[in-house]
Amino acid sequence: MNLLYMAFGPNAQIHLQTAFSIYSFLTQKQFVSSINIVTDNEDFYKHLQPHVHIIKVTENDLTAWKGTHQFFWRIKIKAIEKACHLYPNEPIVYLDCDTFLFGDLADIKSSMEKGFAVMHDNEGELSRRKNKSQKKLWQQVQGKSFGGITIQPAHRMWNSGVVGLPNTKNGKDCELILAVCDEMCAQGITRYFIEQFSLSLALEKIYGLAEAKSAIVHYWPAKDLWDKQINNFFIQAYFAQWNYEKIIEQIKLFDTSKMPFYQKVKNTNLRLKVLLDKVFPNTNLQYLPSK
Repeated sequence: MNLLYMAFGPNAQIHLQTAFSIYSFLTQKQFVSSINIVTDNEDFYKHLQPHVHIIKVTENDLTAWKGTHQFFWRIKIKAIEKACHLYPNEPIVYLDCDTFLFGDLADIKSSMEKGFAVMHDNEGELSRRKNKSQKKLWQQVQGKSFGGITIQPAHRMWNSGVVGLPNTKNGKDCELILAVCDEMCAQGITRYFIEQFSLSLALEKIYGLAEAKSAIVHYWPAKDLWDKQINNFFIQAYFAQWNYEKIIEQIKLFDTSKMPFYQKVKNTNLRLKVLLDKVFPNTNLQYLPSK
C-alpha cells in the first residue's frame, strides 16, 4: 500500500508527529510500497530519505485545492486524489500526522484486498450523534441530496484520521467525494466535518467501509501527552546519534499501552487558563541586545 501524509508550515511539532508516525509504519515495511508527504517544507524530511517521496506544493497549489468555496479541508481530498493518480490501481492510505501504527498492518491490507475502503473509526449514525457540531450538521443535511446521495438517518460518520482507498474505480471515488464536499459548501452547510462526512458517504457507497483502529491509533484528543513523548524520543535520537536501524528498533519498543489516546478536557479548564493568562500575564521580560 502507498501511504500519504500532509504536513504544512513551519511548526516543527507537526513534522515531528509526522516523522514519528512514518517510523512506526517503517517497522512493517513489507506492507508499504511507498511513503508520500505533501508538504511545503521538505527540509524536515531529509533524515527520512530515501524512504519517503516528497510531493512539494506551493501556496498557489493549496489555494487551487481549496476550490471555488475556499474550503481548507478540501485539500485532504485533493491530496488523496493526487496520490490515486500517482499510483493507479494501487491502494492508498492517507494518515493524519497524529497517528501511530501499533497493531498488524496486515489486517488493513486484508480489508482493502477484499475491496473495502478503510477509515479510522465508525463513530455511528450522524442522526444519533451528541456532539453539538455534528447535531447541527445533521439538522442541515437531513433529507438533502449531495453528489446524488440523499442523506438518511442511517448514514454514518467515520473518523478521517485514516482514509484508505482500494483505488480501483479509475478516479470515480475521488470525483464523488469532491462532488459531495463541493455541493455541501455551495449549499452553505456549516463547515464542521464536511470533508469527513463527504469521505464517509462516498466511500461507504462505492466500496463499503472497515475500521482501521485495531491497528492504528489516532491520538488527537491526547495530542499534548503524545507530543511530550515524541519530543523526548527525537531529542534522545539526536544526541545519541541513532541511525535508521536504531530508530526503528526503539520505535518497536515504544509502549502504547502506557499512552492514553483519549482525554476529555473540560471547557471550564481551558477558559480559566486563558483568563488567568490575561489577568496575571508574565511581566518584566528582559532581552539580550541585538548583535
